[in-house]
Amino acid sequence: MYLHIELWKAQSKWLALSQQERAEYLSKAGQSIQGILNEVGVEFISVLNDLVQRCINS
Repeated sequence: MYLHIELWKAQSKWLALSQQERAEYLSKAGQSIQGILNEVGVEFISVLNDLVQRCINS
């Protein structure tokens, strides 16, 4: 089993987005990532919803 953890600090461009724009961006990014994972046979199980909410609300 492998676990990847990525930490990042929001930049001014991210902070300038509305909560709706942040949610839309993360949704699109998630769909793209899921497509890539499906192509290589990786089953995505879950993401920490609390973490996603903190990214949107930061």
